[in-house]
Amino acid sequence: MKKNVRLLLFAIFMALSSTTTYAQVDSTNLLLDLSFEELLQLEVSTITKTSSNIMDIPGVVTIITKKDIDQMGFRKLSDILMLIPGFGHIQNDDEHLYAVRGIYATTNQKFLILRDGHKINEFMFDRIIGQYELSLDNIKKIEIVRGAGASLYGNAAVTAVVNLITNDEDNCSISAGIGNYGQQTMDFSFSKSLGERESIMVFAHYSSTSGEPYTISAEEDYVSSNFAFSQEMKIDHYPNNYNFGFSYTKKAITFSSEISRAAYRMYWGVSGQNAAIEQLTQDLRSETEDVRNTLTFSPKLKNENWQLNFQHHLNYSQVPQLSKMLANHLQFPPYGKILSFGWRGYSLDANYYAVYTLNNANILIGTTFEKRTILESYFMSNWTNSSVLAYSTTPLLPEGSELRGASYFQLQYRLNKNFLINGGIRYDYAADFDATFNPRLAFIYQPSTKMAAKIVYTQAFQAPSYFYRESNPNLGYSSTENLNAEIMKSWQGILRYNITNLSFLELVYYYNNLNNLIRKEGTEYKNLGNVTIQGFEFNSNITVNKFSAFGNYSLMLPVSDKIDDVYKAQNIKDGKLKHLPQHTINTGINYNFSKLLNINLYTQWQSAFYSSSIFEPDYKMDSKFLLNATILSKDLIKNVDVSLSVYNLLNKKYKLGDPVAPSPLPQAGLWFLFKLSYNW
Repeated sequence: MKKNVRLLLFAIFMALSSTTTYAQVDSTNLLLDLSFEELLQLEVSTITKTSSNIMDIPGVVTIITKKDIDQMGFRKLSDILMLIPGFGHIQNDDEHLYAVRGIYATTNQKFLILRDGHKINEFMFDRIIGQYELSLDNIKKIEIVRGAGASLYGNAAVTAVVNLITNDEDNCSISAGIGNYGQQTMDFSFSKSLGERESIMVFAHYSSTSGEPYTISAEEDYVSSNFAFSQEMKIDHYPNNYNFGFSYTKKAITFSSEISRAAYRMYWGVSGQNAAIEQLTQDLRSETEDVRNTLTFSPKLKNENWQLNFQHHLNYSQVPQLSKMLANHLQFPPYGKILSFGWRGYSLDANYYAVYTLNNANILIGTTFEKRTILESYFMSNWTNSSVLAYSTTPLLPEGSELRGASYFQLQYRLNKNFLINGGIRYDYAADFDATFNPRLAFIYQPSTKMAAKIVYTQAFQAPSYFYRESNPNLGYSSTENLNAEIMKSWQGILRYNITNLSFLELVYYYNNLNNLIRKEGTEYKNLGNVTIQGFEFNSNITVNKFSAFGNYSLMLPVSDKIDDVYKAQNIKDGKLKHLPQHTINTGINYNFSKLLNINLYTQWQSAFYSSSIFEPDYKMDSKFLLNATILSKDLIKNVDVSLSVYNLLNKKYKLGDPVAPSPLPQAGLWFLFKLSYNW
């Protein structure tokens, strides 16, 4: 512990004395365009559902803008999230995972992703993908809230809320990119004001990669290690991902719709083994297809102190998957032991809320209703016949519907110019889990316009999914009755200080306690334990003329005496979490040489950590250092932008731990992307 404290103090000293520091609550690079007065007036809406000054918000928010996305060469949402303090990267057997402050699940359901306030997590597991399937080209800004957000957003807002806010200003752009390993990307974005309170927005996004070749040696392939076998796999193979949609506003009514497809080709099986996949008749794959529709009615009232919003959402999801189970790849030649399964269904929800604003107070009250329906599911395998995928007459899951509802209230009140309080509570109820109360209470002290100190308490929950609670005989799961929701209690202490007009520091301490942790035991999912993690995050930014720089440091510490013994035995080693680094440092610099040339470099360093391997239960993962670079030329030719981005510039070879599979998984090396954009 003393060593960790020394490292924290050293990081704070380095950030205070170096020009390589980071802006946490503000945009990483947009600060170049802001005066000090404008900086203080930056507003966010995700954390309170109303526009609030960032000095007043009851939590920690990072804002990423379209300018940041272009200058830093972000290809996908995960590129952005990995630079946010507290976010970590894990790889499961069939998808990339995100952990926030040490809390994660194998299906990514511990935080929410919104588009313009509309939840886009898949409805079965509340899962998000966050790779190439989401368009970043039509984004105005992204608000990333760390900490529980259930007091407003309910289920799955356990560790964070990420809100993609689309562009509402007149613009039209088209872009195309090409890179190594089959990278192709195309984007179109159009938004136009058609008159008073009337506008239209259209966007389209396509992205595809063929993956980086990687040779699996016999030593690395635990399934075939006795057969002197090696083969070539593909890292990060994402074929034909897309996202397109539109939005139309006429006075008080807005209708929007979007379609997305997330497709990932696996090079290992469900249990992580590197099987002889080239012998299979089809690629192993994980896919999610979603259709999301939103109808919003926001009448303009004569009394401007009142604001009403009536939101209606209809989402359709389809998830097909083809996987390989844990078995010797020679057991059923030439196919192996494989299965195909999937489901489809829809969710229908309504969210009605009203906001009343006075000079020193803001009151929000709302209610929600949601219906989730599984229409059908299927299961096929070759477990009884090695050469045939046989269709099971028993579906993967029984058809059925679930009804959920909630009511919520929030009050933000300024006692005087120095002191503000924010409180809220949400009551969620459903037939499939016990009702939960999810409060938030924040005290904010502002001794001057340059400084804010905040203490925030929040509570959130993750409802047990339909998959966990229903019988699943094909996969060997029996029904689980009386599963309770997982409950997260979170405390945050936040200190922010603006040094100069474009430079500031922020220090965050958090303490998270997750109870009723759901784990599989035998053939059932059960509430078996708890996890408690605390940590520090330090952030700073500096901007001088055409130069800006950022840096952040994260320290994560499990609280061993507040973690149940089974979880501790499986996931804690030497007082540290497995699969995630204890120390992470992100840094970056941006320099505008001229209107025509902008150069950006950013890095990530992570300390060594333990993972798992079939050969070695406590497999040591080396520390890593990644360097990314983007050269951007705006208006190189009239209205034409050109950029070249290089990822993992040093071609660092590294692997990520997997909390499920018994083998670490190799990650992408040096990738590059050349992109042309035309704006008018």
